[in-house]
Amino acid sequence: MALDGFLYYSVLACWAANLYFLARFAVRWHKNEPARLRAWLALAAVAVPAVAITCFLPARGGYDNNHDFLCLGRRFFSDSPRILLYFKELSPLFTDGVSDVLSGYSLTAILWKNRLLPVLSIFVFFTGLRRLGAGITVSAAAAALLFLNFLSPLNASSFSTTSANVFIWLVSLLALADACAAPAAGPAAMAWLASSMVLVISARFEFLPVNLLLFAALAALKPAEQREKFFRPASLALLACGIYVLGLWASRAPGPDPARQLQMPLDPLKHFVYQLGARNLAVIAGAAPPYPGPHDAGAPSAAGLSAALSCLFLLAAGAGIYAGRRAGAWQGRQLPAALLVFAAWILYFSCIYAPLDFYPLHFIRHQLFFFVPFVCLAALALYGLEREVLRRERLKRIFYPLCWAAVGLYAALNAAAALRLNGELRTNDRELAFLMEAQRAWPAGCRVLRPPFDREDTRQPLLEKYFPVAEASPRERGCLLEYVSPEPLIFAGRKTPPAAPAPGAAWRSVSFAHAFYTAFAGSGGEVTRPVPLTVGFFRTKDEGRPTGR
Repeated sequence: MALDGFLYYSVLACWAANLYFLARFAVRWHKNEPARLRAWLALAAVAVPAVAITCFLPARGGYDNNHDFLCLGRRFFSDSPRILLYFKELSPLFTDGVSDVLSGYSLTAILWKNRLLPVLSIFVFFTGLRRLGAGITVSAAAAALLFLNFLSPLNASSFSTTSANVFIWLVSLLALADACAAPAAGPAAMAWLASSMVLVISARFEFLPVNLLLFAALAALKPAEQREKFFRPASLALLACGIYVLGLWASRAPGPDPARQLQMPLDPLKHFVYQLGARNLAVIAGAAPPYPGPHDAGAPSAAGLSAALSCLFLLAAGAGIYAGRRAGAWQGRQLPAALLVFAAWILYFSCIYAPLDFYPLHFIRHQLFFFVPFVCLAALALYGLEREVLRRERLKRIFYPLCWAAVGLYAALNAAAALRLNGELRTNDRELAFLMEAQRAWPAGCRVLRPPFDREDTRQPLLEKYFPVAEASPRERGCLLEYVSPEPLIFAGRKTPPAAPAPGAAWRSVSFAHAFYTAFAGSGGEVTRPVPLTVGFFRTKDEGRPTGR
């Protein structure tokens, strides 16, 4: 129990530290930015369309296996640490907890928090590149490549923790960039690095090896005199504390399941083509291959297109890097070390992010995470290309307009790709959207009947958190509504008998055909047939007594 509490409060402490260091960095960046107006306008040029496109996308659950319901049902600031530590993604739940407190427990606020959190992520990514010396246009173009990609607004327009995961990871990468660029990084930089890695391991454990790889490269490439300042005794003490906490998290908190992530033959090249080509670049091109299941990346023609687009992306990045090398953009071992790090990063992600999809948008969070190293590689290429262009007066006049024209075209293609998927909704997507709309229109004085406790019921904690509830007692009177969920009907392994329609009139309900949304054996045997479902809040009998399901 003591360890549970320590891990929980370590997350709170690390959130406080990272918000402090991020705020301090933002103030320092704004003060030192030589072209403030241009920088803020460039940020707005990326952030505004990134948020605007989410307004035209439906709300989605964002997770399979009922994970979205389980996360939304947790109270970060009141549930016991042991319950919260059940989730491998604890630190992102902090953002849901803050949203709940500030909004008075609103599902709509959770959705809009996830839609707006990318604005902070764009700022973090943009300013991180500026800290490393990239120009304003290059930094904005790289941010646009990630956040105007159709995967970003689709993930943001959901109740999942993906927006928070991306923010946490980018803040940790910003801490690394800040330490890399600072000639006299000391204990404060180490404190930011160590605390950000604690948030990373308690968010997405698979990101931590990337951070450790980048940290090792940072330590190796710093000049000797800067390395001595960086690893002074106080910094080493903070690093030791961070390693200790990371070790506790690795030993106690829910960790990786290699059998699940590597449940098929290891084929990094196929995974690379699938995640970058088939599920990203090909979708942008309007020729996404079908979803045959996790053991095939699509028809041969579609696989060929995906491979061609992936190679084209790498060739374009290589051309920019080569131009930068000719222009002397990097010194000494910087470029070989950077390319080695990117190669290791991409190979690692190509091993762990296997094709697991059973339906469109099933693992869009994996595809978004997979895209991050390629965006960073593209930023390196754009920086190199810019350095080459600056040596040629005639190219300088057209380079920046071409960059912004390319950003506009890219935004339009990705917006179209995202909108084409508006009709792709699963049962959990429709149910969560219904619950959000019902909460917004909730009749004053009405309460939801709390059903008898059922450990298998993933909806009950969510209802108790976001709706007024009443005990299932004969003494209850007034406006009482009974929620009928599709869960018992679509999970064949449930011990609870299927729900029968409530006999009262529906206050609000929606009917649709079931769309399969889980994947693994532990999902309780979800049916795959499009069985007709009705989700809704039904009135009880006139005397206000609860009726059986």
